[in-house]
Parts: sequence; structure tokens; C-alpha cells
Amino acid sequence: MILLPKDSIFIAGVPVTGKTYFGDWLEKHHNYLHLDFEMDDSIRKHNLQKEHKRIQNDGFDPLFQVLEKTGKSIVFNWGFIPQNLPIIQQILKYGLNPVWLTASKKIAREKFIERGGIDVKYFDLQMQRIEEMQHQLSNVFALCEVKSLRDDGTRMKPEEIYDQIQQTYGV
Repeated sequence: MILLPKDSIFIAGVPVTGKTYFGDWLEKHHNYLHLDFEMDDSIRKHNLQKEHKRIQNDGFDPLFQVLEKTGKSIVFNWGFIPQNLPIIQQILKYGLNPVWLTASKKIAREKFIERGGIDVKYFDLQMQRIEEMQHQLSNVFALCEVKSLRDDGTRMKPEEIYDQIQQTYGV
């Protein structure tokens, strides 16, 4: 049985709510090992390419066995397509605490456009998918939903997000 430190977390949520930024902050300030499942650089940085490639055939065990051996708390983030929720449920079985970073659709869309680089139609598609699966997502992430992008467009400080997660999970 693979046992990660009890303060390990899985972050998902609305686009542009700071998932990657928060994961990077945890790695820098709290010695977490941060894996951003959308960024190959993150996998390479931690020399996990072999385990990452094995997921399709062997599942997540090889990856999480290596992560367990580090002894570090893990922060795993993925701006996944909501239809991949069964995969997330498999990942959570390794002891990661689920966290959903959220924002109003209007503010998140404005920030997505500001950030640039990706056509806004992909934001709209992701939000449509999230809305269609809101009930299922809530069943997984309801315990710790953090409004990291406020209605006035400002962002929560990483320390505030971290405090809220710690209070929720008692870690």
C-alpha cells in the first residue's frame, strides 16, 4: 500500500485560478514536490518521464511508488477535462486531498483573455464541460473549494489558500 504524507494535495479547478502558481509556491516555500500533469517540464524536472509513460499501460502505481520514496508531500495539479473524473478518483486513492480552485465564470474568462496565448473558445469549452459535470465534480471536491480568484479580479495570496486547505483537512 502506497502512503503519501497526509498533507499531499490534488489541485484542480476553473482555468486561470492559479493551480500551477500555487503548486510552484508550495514547492518553493513548503518543500512540496510539485507535479503539473499538463506540463512536461514538471515531469522532466523530477525525472519521472519513465513512470509518466507507464501510466497508460500500468496505471499510477509506478509513479506513486517513486513519489512515496521521496518522503515529500506531493502537490499534484491538473486542469483536466471533467470527463476524466474517473482518472482523478484513481489518483485520489493514493491519499491526496482534493482541492478545487474556483472563480466566477465572468472574471475567470476576463483573466483568461488577459493572459492570452490560447483562443478563448477553449476556455468556454472547458467551462461548459465543468458546468455539465458540476454535480459529479462537487461530490469529489466539495470539501475544499477555494475561491482563489475573487469577484473583483484580485487573487488570494498563496498563504491564504494554504491556510484554508490546512484548516479543511486538519494538516
